[in-house]
Amino acid sequence: MTDINHVMISASAGSGKTYQLTTRYVALLARGQAPNRIVALTFTKKAAGEFFDEIIKKLASATKSKEDAAKLAVAIGMPEMKCDDFSRLLKLFIDYIPQLRLGTMDSFFASIVKAFPLELGLSGDFELLQDHGAQLERRRVLEQMYTNASEENKNAQKDFIESYKRATFGTEEKRLEQRLDQFIDQYYQVYLDIPDQKAWGNAKAIWQDQHILSVDEKKCDLAIKDLEDWVANNVSKDKVKEKWLSFIQAVKTWNPGAPIPKDIESMIERCSDQWSLIHEKNFELKFWRDVYTLDKKSSEALYLILKRIISLELKRKLEITQGIHSILRNYDDIYRRGVRSKGKLTFSDVQRILDPKLFSSYETSQDRLLIDYRLDGRIDHWLLDEFQDTSFSQWEIFKNLIDEVVQDTSAQRSFFCVGDVKQAIYAWRKGDPRLFDEILNGYNRASDDIIKEERLFE
Repeated sequence: MTDINHVMISASAGSGKTYQLTTRYVALLARGQAPNRIVALTFTKKAAGEFFDEIIKKLASATKSKEDAAKLAVAIGMPEMKCDDFSRLLKLFIDYIPQLRLGTMDSFFASIVKAFPLELGLSGDFELLQDHGAQLERRRVLEQMYTNASEENKNAQKDFIESYKRATFGTEEKRLEQRLDQFIDQYYQVYLDIPDQKAWGNAKAIWQDQHILSVDEKKCDLAIKDLEDWVANNVSKDKVKEKWLSFIQAVKTWNPGAPIPKDIESMIERCSDQWSLIHEKNFELKFWRDVYTLDKKSSEALYLILKRIISLELKRKLEITQGIHSILRNYDDIYRRGVRSKGKLTFSDVQRILDPKLFSSYETSQDRLLIDYRLDGRIDHWLLDEFQDTSFSQWEIFKNLIDEVVQDTSAQRSFFCVGDVKQAIYAWRKGDPRLFDEILNGYNRASDDIIKEERLFE
């Protein structure tokens, strides 16, 4: 094979990403590459179907029309090719349809797990849950969490109810089922990435100095009185005095968990830019056109009042986070026993199983490398679509394999991808547009321009 370089294309919407990918695929076929040794992946079944259709259309058109054949031959860098040549490629492609590695990333990952279940720690067959099946399994797990528990599970259910109370502290009560669904949607993937309880709502993991959370209620009561005295003696304008008194009244009536009143929010905003100066004598606050100077006693009083509110809110958030972790842990325990252990896996489970970071010991890491070694022997060319939506964890699954291709000195293998960071839409599943530049720069630092960069803007 000649004239096929490693290429990463940054392409704007409508600039011909599908054209580039399908032309690349045909170019590989024309240079004698077997279709089953080419991996072409995108994110959706629809995009994968369009990719397949375009390859068929390109080859079929070049088979029937001399003009189309000449255009395609020039596009793939082999101007000598004729209709009969493309007819041969079309037949080859169709013959290989059952063996094609052309689809979504999820389906490709699933195919790896199906090929190496024992090496990945799975016992025998497993079922890959589609969206509807995964939702049904979630419903069953949630039902177990909020329906009557068996005698041996009474303590577990009691723990769950306490966790739920902590996780919903200070919020408007909603139907339990709806709240649980929200927790699973928002936080479950985070829990699977970081299941350690010490990482959830742990103040010591966030602040080295725990002073921010300390509250002396007696001092705060005295501080309110000191601030009232300062307002009475130093604020004469009715409009400004009304603002101060509304703030003080809001402080007196506010309780943790209740919404922060606008008067308190406004005061926090006024002080936030100069928080480190609030202890100083002659601390200044601006109200409209007037500037008011607080003496040492009144500024210290204001600091204590605001610190109390912030501290209690932070403590409440920590408590809620701990409660959410407990709920997710309970959910995961039931889900693992009732779903995963029975061989029912979601696409997310599959990706997690393949993540090399999970193979931490020497023995298991060797098993994982053996899988990569066997896969590497079956794949020569990589074509990745919408690369801006690839996550770092997905890249970790590909990394060893693509490293082998890019560093291969035989010039018989290739890596090709297209993406547009402006169209990144999969942040919710950890797609990271920064990955595109990091990989390009990383490979090209190791070897000058080993990967060619192209840009399409029209």
